Amino acid sequence: MAKTKHKKKTRSPSAGNVNTPPLPGTLPIQTFAQKVFKQRAIQFQKQGSEVDAIYEGLDFDPIRMKRRISSVLSVVDEVVSRYSDICPDVPAIFSLAEDWVTMNSYPVSAYDHVEKHIFSALGAAIWILDNIRDQGKTEKLTKILCSTPCADEILMPDVWDPCHSQQMLRQMLWVIHNRNADCHVTEKAIRKNRASLERIYMDRATAENKIDHNVPSRSLFDQILALIDPDALSAIEHTYKEKHWDWLSRYFRCRAIFIREERSIRDEIKEFQDQIQRTKAQMPILSQNPKFVSVLSNATNAGTFSCLSLEPSSEQILQAKTMEYQNKSLFEKQERFNARFNSFIREVGEFALLPSDEISNRFGDEIAHIWEGFEIEDPYSMCMAFLSLLDQNSDLPWCYFPSVILQSAYIGMLPWTRTRFISSCDDIWEHYDADLDSIVPGPTDQPLSKKIKIPDLVNWYRLQYQDAAKSRINDNSLYSLSHIIYETTGCLMPRTPRRYLAALSTLNRYGINTKKENQNLLYCMSLLGEAKNQSLAVQASSPSEMRSGPVADSVEELQAQVIALQEELNQCKLTLQNTVQKNGRQTSVIAQMQKDLAHRDILLHDLSSIVFDCKIPTVSHTPDIPCHISSNFIVFSMDQEWRQRMQDKLPDIHFFSEATRENAALFRGTDIIWIHKKMTFEGSRRIIMEARKCNVPVRILPFADVPSCTTLLIQADLSR
Repeated sequence: MAKTKHKKKTRSPSAGNVNTPPLPGTLPIQTFAQKVFKQRAIQFQKQGSEVDAIYEGLDFDPIRMKRRISSVLSVVDEVVSRYSDICPDVPAIFSLAEDWVTMNSYPVSAYDHVEKHIFSALGAAIWILDNIRDQGKTEKLTKILCSTPCADEILMPDVWDPCHSQQMLRQMLWVIHNRNADCHVTEKAIRKNRASLERIYMDRATAENKIDHNVPSRSLFDQILALIDPDALSAIEHTYKEKHWDWLSRYFRCRAIFIREERSIRDEIKEFQDQIQRTKAQMPILSQNPKFVSVLSNATNAGTFSCLSLEPSSEQILQAKTMEYQNKSLFEKQERFNARFNSFIREVGEFALLPSDEISNRFGDEIAHIWEGFEIEDPYSMCMAFLSLLDQNSDLPWCYFPSVILQSAYIGMLPWTRTRFISSCDDIWEHYDADLDSIVPGPTDQPLSKKIKIPDLVNWYRLQYQDAAKSRINDNSLYSLSHIIYETTGCLMPRTPRRYLAALSTLNRYGINTKKENQNLLYCMSLLGEAKNQSLAVQASSPSEMRSGPVADSVEELQAQVIALQEELNQCKLTLQNTVQKNGRQTSVIAQMQKDLAHRDILLHDLSSIVFDCKIPTVSHTPDIPCHISSNFIVFSMDQEWRQRMQDKLPDIHFFSEATRENAALFRGTDIIWIHKKMTFEGSRRIIMEARKCNVPVRILPFADVPSCTTLLIQADLSR
């Protein structure tokens, strides 16, 4: 019996089948929060499947996402209470509660993911040490820290603090890192791979509020906290909360501006749609013309007016074309608004670090005015306040969008987060000598720019001051500044302040070039620099110990001792030679590592420029096309048409689609290898690995279009 083929039934489209998001304010806020965070988690699970560390750093795993949702919902009522007057709900357009939930679901690099680069825990450690020292409890702290293991493996930026030793900083940092290390909870693996992210802040014990104060690691941290002035701790926590709410107040004032603009655009669209309906009613003669009716009814799409079966009047054609132009203008206006608002969301975290003029250029005077006066007075106290609130189970740190951005603001004020100190070849204590092709001691001999004002340095030993107290007893002896400084501090002033004249070039880069400014900072740099590079004595045997050995009784014994000492001396020389060679190799390795790190910093900057909006570079003059450059560049791109157009403009550059054995041979003589932003992940990784083998820096072309990329490459060539 033949089988009867059943036709597959097709369902007619209906309104119920359209997957449209619900209007703002129509879902219970708890349901809305669960839905938004779940959608985000699924989205980033798919996108980050190749790199688990990225997904892990977003904190969308079940443990942390559950706590994030709970905290966001716990704070939502206070947010609505504080800001509903500033940014009220608008039916069908905006819901303050939902906007609060949505903003906290945005993908931001969470605290633990960025900690390995910013070292915010070091800021908290310094605040703790400062507070305990100010109370005269450093001796008690030292006794507590004696029980900590060796902290030499703790990663730390290259900083030197005149207030606390390196060992003290490392020990305190170790205690913070491991304060919950032996709590009776364990981190679960992320996906199939074992969790690789070091959890300093958002560990599982903290996320689930299961901190055990009886375990050794936590007990050690609690002992240190007990030495802190509780009033001082409460004060910085209060300041942190004030800054948190202040930032949100400014954000929602800006949000209200965008809502106002959005309402205006929507009103224009609604008026335009009403106009279409009126026009259709006024043109019954064209009701039989399908093309013309389509133009009027589908105003969101561009239409055509040619080949009409019914000939409309010239006035009607003009009216229809005017409406088409209006539709296009409205569409472009809405697109510009969306792009501007998305840029605001991406860049609002940088506002605390930008001048007001820059914010005004990007988003207008009204928004720039809102952010005037927002600043952090003490970044160290903010680092500690965040840590303290987190350990007290506060919900604010778990509201990621405002808290992560607030952290970026005060972290950006810490000295080591936005600038880098390179101890080797700093042009102060050591510099590169081109004639010798090596690093030599002493400051650089490069002449300073004529723009730099060299200050008049004070002679610290000139006798020119009188002691008023001694003048009363007819003692008019003269004293120098060195006397006064020693009387107040017990310290000697450095003898070579001119050593740091080379640093005036660095000050000039930041616009610091007056004699008064330079003089004050020159003394400051001289004091700190000399203290950091203080010479240390080598421990040796005392004369009494040297004399305590047996005395020879005969010439033969003396000769035997001389021979033994000569052999010992030769052995010491050999050991010293080996040590020098080893240190030389280590110095070379360190120098290479610093060079690699600098290359990677540039690469990270380029990658970040892709995530955020890029500025099109500019050149001082318009070059002739084709333009010839002197630098040896190699560029990789998957787009053949793009490569051809770029080759026509920059014929001196080699363009390739992928890394092969043939073009890999060219890497060794290359100045910079450039990778187009549209290159695949696997292709980019292969190129970067080959470049590292040849010690060639890699840059990213963050633009897709040919003119911007051409300008960037020309600018890079001119700056070399």
